[in-house]
Amino acid sequence: MLVNNRWCDPGHVSVKKCVCSLDIELVPVGLSPFYLPWEFSSVIAITVYIPPSGKAEAVCDVIHAVTAGLQTKHPGAFIIITGDFKHVSLSSTLPTFYQFVTCTTGNNKILDLLYANVKDAYSSTALPPLGRSDHNLVCIDNTIPTKKVRCYPNNELWVTSDLQALLNEKKRAFRSGDRAELKRVQRELKRSISESKDNYRRKLEDKLEDSNSREVWSGMKEITGFQRGGGQLGGTNNEPTS
Repeated sequence: MLVNNRWCDPGHVSVKKCVCSLDIELVPVGLSPFYLPWEFSSVIAITVYIPPSGKAEAVCDVIHAVTAGLQTKHPGAFIIITGDFKHVSLSSTLPTFYQFVTCTTGNNKILDLLYANVKDAYSSTALPPLGRSDHNLVCIDNTIPTKKVRCYPNNELWVTSDLQALLNEKKRAFRSGDRAELKRVQRELKRSISESKDNYRRKLEDKLEDSNSREVWSGMKEITGFQRGGGQLGGTNNEPTS
């Protein structure tokens, strides 16, 4: 197992256990990278090799015992199990883990697998073999969920000097790997956005109380993306008729 030291300091990498038998070779490695999502305490990567003669039942028993022990000691860890599985599947042994390799890796079969204890975490792509290997490389990409965010008129809500400063602080904290600072900035950013939403809501209410229906309607069209007849973003300036 190779670990990029730009992702995790070498001092924060530790071998948890070694298992070597006629049925399986297994090494779990604990990792504390510079940055992790707040819901995970650490990463544990388990590398597995199963020889063709390995007995599937014995292999599953070993992997289950090791994984269960690690989950007990590290309940908040993100756990990956990967390697050459040959004829073995963990679908019934570890039902709360998900397998992400969907491309053929050797002999037109999916022999190299990757399991993780988070659903929809990765997608896989086959790459050419390394050197004279008879197995393809597999590129595993993070599957990052996207969220649409609508900007209010003239960026009145999102692009303020305070929010921009906090966004810059968040970028610096992420690049430096300072998890405590990153969490602090995220809390402050959430609070500032909430305040900005309240301020904008009160601004619309004031316009409504002043009977300024034209500006209220213009703001509501920007927020909802309303367009007469089409329902698309960037609608016309037509106002509703009474």
